[in-house]
Amino acid sequence: MTSSLTSTSLFSKRRVRHLLLTGLLCLTLVIAPASYKKAYAVCCGSFAICSTIPNQATRALETSLHNILRQHITQEFVYQQRWFMFDYFYDFVLRGMMNMAEQLSVVGESQVFAFGSILDAKESLEAQRLIQEKTAQAQRDYHPDVGMCTIGTASQSLAASGRSGELASIVLNKRMIDRQLGIRNSVGTEANATDVDARIEQLQRRFCDRHGNAGNTSNLCLAAASGPNINKDIDYAGTIGLKRTVNINLTNASLAAPDIDDENILALANNLYGSSVFDHSRVPGNKKLQGAESWESGVATEHLDKRAIIAKRNLAQNSFNAIVGMKSAGSAASANAGNYIHNIFMQLGVTAAPEARQMLGDNPSYYALLEAISQKIYQDPEFFTNLYDSPANVSRKNVAMQAINLMLDRDTYKSELRSEALLSLWLEAEIVRYQKDIVNDMGLMSDQELPMP
Repeated sequence: MTSSLTSTSLFSKRRVRHLLLTGLLCLTLVIAPASYKKAYAVCCGSFAICSTIPNQATRALETSLHNILRQHITQEFVYQQRWFMFDYFYDFVLRGMMNMAEQLSVVGESQVFAFGSILDAKESLEAQRLIQEKTAQAQRDYHPDVGMCTIGTASQSLAASGRSGELASIVLNKRMIDRQLGIRNSVGTEANATDVDARIEQLQRRFCDRHGNAGNTSNLCLAAASGPNINKDIDYAGTIGLKRTVNINLTNASLAAPDIDDENILALANNLYGSSVFDHSRVPGNKKLQGAESWESGVATEHLDKRAIIAKRNLAQNSFNAIVGMKSAGSAASANAGNYIHNIFMQLGVTAAPEARQMLGDNPSYYALLEAISQKIYQDPEFFTNLYDSPANVSRKNVAMQAINLMLDRDTYKSELRSEALLSLWLEAEIVRYQKDIVNDMGLMSDQELPMP
């Protein structure tokens, strides 16, 4: 307000000074000398004073007045400019613009703060939503399905049971070789006669059926006709083929003695492979199988022929031993898996737990465990309904099924190797007579003398 009053008073003073200067100029024109020949009428502004002025003096006066007026107007413009800039613009316009800029800055910052708050809230809500989504996804993806537990439980002792089965196969192979070679403390130590006598005694005591041979074997049998082991020495299907687990395990001494199948399996192997063992006679002489005498007498050749036949028998029995090893009772840890697999069989329709145990055994074999995780679990409709689950669990099941498939491929590959070995043995047995004929012909050719040239 003070600045406004000062500016108004300054403007009034300048106006008064302008009026005084104009009156002074008009008064000078009135009192000028009257000796001019030609005069002009001159009106002096608001004072309305007119005078007659000679021409030359008028020009000089006009020039002087023009200069004075020009200087005055210029000075007034300078004053006006200074007043506009310093008094009006700086005091009113610039200050108002500054206030306006400050107000706009404050309003703009408040709007930016509000927009920033909105962005902050947006980012915070998106982060919370992402955390909730990841939490829900983790709870969904990292929650195992029951089907995965089934596969894991059934296969927890698979490796141990497979290893014990391999050991059983190796022991059976060695037992067969010892019997054929007449190793001491084996069944065929002395000769074929003692081996036959031992098997007859075993037949009377364990496997004999009183009703067999039209009842003519009733006097031969020593055991009851209704015994559980009748004809187990000749019944491959009842002894091994139809069973998922045979009660034989060379590493587990806790198997129940009355139910052990080892004697039945060994008797069946004796009847299937090498039912007649070789008589083992001593080689005469101190050099035994060394020297030309053993070859000339035929002792060395006979001994090698016996070993060749034993090798062929062992190759044929190898498949039998491999099957027995796969079906031999599993390790002690397989009993825990067996309790769960029994429930799988009951869910498939087995009415009672004892029936399931009779099908699988108390210690399921490698064969039974592999059958359960590669075949039986897929026969349950719940396996397919459980596939309506999270993609992560479906992927886990897919990987587990691929692993099971690899195990089956490996066992199939081993079976194919055994089949190829048996096929090669059969081919060798077929061509052996042709080989003998060729060898004989070559021997005859070497004994003949060459003709004279």
